[in-house]
Amino acid sequence: MTLKEFQGRVEDLEKERKLLNDNYDKLLENMLDSSSQPDWSNELIAERLQQQVSELQNQLDAELEEKRKVSLELSREK
Repeated sequence: MTLKEFQGRVEDLEKERKLLNDNYDKLLENMLDSSSQPDWSNELIAERLQQQVSELQNQLDAELEEKRKVSLELSREK
């Protein structure tokens, strides 16, 4: 994978992360506003969504760390 491809992948992941965070916020807001569902259900959904956001954040962090390593290697080779 070239540096450019890797940078493109990281940018895509960052955009995806922002979309997921935005959608999480909207979904949580809608769920909390909904009076038709029991309170425990909202809490459970919020907890699961937060866990998914955390997992995606970890993936993004790993990708960014890999990008830093590749960039460092490329700068050393020059």
